[in-house]
Amino acid sequence: MVLRRLVERLRNENWTSVGIELVIVVLGVFLGLQAQEWSTRRQTEATAAEYAARLMDDFRSDFRFRSFLYEYYDDVRASNERVLEALEGASEMEDEALLVNAFRATQYIQWYASPSTYGELVSIGGVDLIRDESMRDLARQVYAANLMQHIEDEGSEAPFRRAFRSVVPLSVQRALGQRCGDRQFDLGDLAVVTDPLDYPCETGLSPAEVEASLAALRGIEQLVPMLRLRVTEITTRMNALRFSIRDIKGLLGRADAG
Repeated sequence: MVLRRLVERLRNENWTSVGIELVIVVLGVFLGLQAQEWSTRRQTEATAAEYAARLMDDFRSDFRFRSFLYEYYDDVRASNERVLEALEGASEMEDEALLVNAFRATQYIQWYASPSTYGELVSIGGVDLIRDESMRDLARQVYAANLMQHIEDEGSEAPFRRAFRSVVPLSVQRALGQRCGDRQFDLGDLAVVTDPLDYPCETGLSPAEVEASLAALRGIEQLVPMLRLRVTEITTRMNALRFSIRDIKGLLGRADAG
């Protein structure tokens, strides 16, 4: 309608009306573009806020699990060190306790990774939707490094684990796992768990079974170097865990304070 009137006035050389009609057309286009831009901006801001909230929830969950993981591998490292010291003659240990610690030195946690908000953001090229620079940088450090997967892979492929599980009778391994293995906890308790693996236990094994298992253990080639390697591997990963726990805790503290 506006364009038809504009053509008619051009034919009639009604320049004043033409100018007015042009202003109306341009203003209408401008206002339409502004409204569209405003709507797009609001939608983008809402999407960014949703992702930021989801990412913060991921950090809270990850903080609990990483804190638990740190406690867990602290126990695994302690068992490795006890066995190492006993074999090197730096300390004395009862046979059953030595076998228990050797078993616990082979333990690791199988981590079932769930889709993360950060991974979703990477897949859509939307990492910059997280406006908080410190949150964005921490997400890159925490989720792009694959620390959890590295910890699991090293645990499952540790030479001492493979050697121990190869030579100790299965019946002994089952008894150790049932009576002296990982404690069971609810997910909500993970942040406050201490010593999930280092606790008193009785194996229920006979002295003959314990003695035969330790004889098999001592017959493993390169046993002491394997234990030393595992201690250093765990220590390295625990240091990385400690730093990530510290940084996540700092972010959560600032969020709660704000």
